[in-house]
Formats: sequence, C-alpha cells, structure tokens
Amino acid sequence: MRPVIQSRKEFDDYLLEAIPKINKLIADAGADPVLVSVLRQLEAIQQWTANGQDVTPEQNKRIIMGLQALREMASFPDEQDLVVTIDNYIKTVMVPYQPY
Repeated sequence: MRPVIQSRKEFDDYLLEAIPKINKLIADAGADPVLVSVLRQLEAIQQWTANGQDVTPEQNKRIIMGLQALREMASFPDEQDLVVTIDNYIKTVMVPYQPY
C-alpha cells in the first residue's frame, strides 16, 4: 500500500529521499528515458518548492511523473511508490483539482 503524505514536512522529506534513490536507480539500471524524465521532474519540483513554495497550476501541468511511474516503473516498486506518493500530494494538496 502506498503511503499518504500527511504534511508539508513529510513531502519535503520524501522529495529529499526520492532524488538520490532515482539517481542510484539510473546509475544501477542505466539511463532509461523514463527514469531520467522522472528525475528531471523531481529536480524541478525541488526548485519550485524551495523555501516553502507550492507548485503552481502551470507547473503542475508539466508534471507527468506519476503516470510515467505507474506505467513504466513496475520493476522498481519502492521507487514507483515514492514517485506516485509525491505526485499524489502535489495534485491533491498543493494544486487541488481545478475544472477547466
């Protein structure tokens, strides 16, 4: 069962955990395009959320890592769960659903 992030501190901690884990995965498994894309998105999110900032709706539209993780990272369940958990927090807490 995927964890649910309960606070901004947990989000920050998960993000700090995710970047080195994905870096290690890339080092171990090779520069798979999906893993590299997920890493770039995590790094962008880290920049966007520095100093307590939230992801903006425009930035949120650029994040596809949750879908990528669900579709392409099944071989890496721990990392998949981490990425999806971060993505879920962004989409449900930082940038709640906004109809077009």
